[in-house]
Amino acid sequence: MPFITQGKTNLKYTLKDRVFKFGLICFLIGITISVLVFPIARTAEVEVFSSFLLLIFASLTIFGLILLLVGLFFKVRSALMKTAIILLILFILWGVGQTLFPELFTSPFEKLALKTKNELPCTIMPIFYTSPRYLCYSKVAFLKNDITICEKIKDEFYHDWCYEDIAKVTGDASICEKVSHYGQNSCYLTMAEEKKDVSLCEKIKDEYIREGCRKSAIQK
Repeated sequence: MPFITQGKTNLKYTLKDRVFKFGLICFLIGITISVLVFPIARTAEVEVFSSFLLLIFASLTIFGLILLLVGLFFKVRSALMKTAIILLILFILWGVGQTLFPELFTSPFEKLALKTKNELPCTIMPIFYTSPRYLCYSKVAFLKNDITICEKIKDEFYHDWCYEDIAKVTGDASICEKVSHYGQNSCYLTMAEEKKDVSLCEKIKDEYIREGCRKSAIQK
């Protein structure tokens, strides 16, 4: 019996170590490749593919970090440390949810901003409401057709999204010039399809997207 108990204990510790080490490997690989791919995703001609790679390895980084924390949870003995790790894991999952499903986390600040068509409630959102704040700015800018509100957005994704939405609703393709290099292709593609204007496709830097734009604009 002592041998069986000892074997179970060793297996238990081996499993904890494997979870911890696997999480560490995933985290290191994910964050290393994400750092390498990020500048390529912003400048490369194959930005769609590189953005896809960035998404995969960023997800791997988060997955690895969570496994790392789970492994650490079973390693530490302090109840305080265990509580801190659980809170950190929940915070990470909450942040992922905020990023992937912002619509599910609509705050009262955003509801007030949309009701009054005023961006001030977006501004006074808590500091940790980064993504919802930028989404709030985008929605108010869209309602008011006011591109100056887009300038308050620091995050490139929401910044580009804001300009592209207003370009669509106003039909003004020149707004795409305000979009970052990363998002200009998408903006011009959308506007070319909306306006059935093939000439806008020529402003697209990515050859593959430009060719697809020409076909799409003609068909529409």
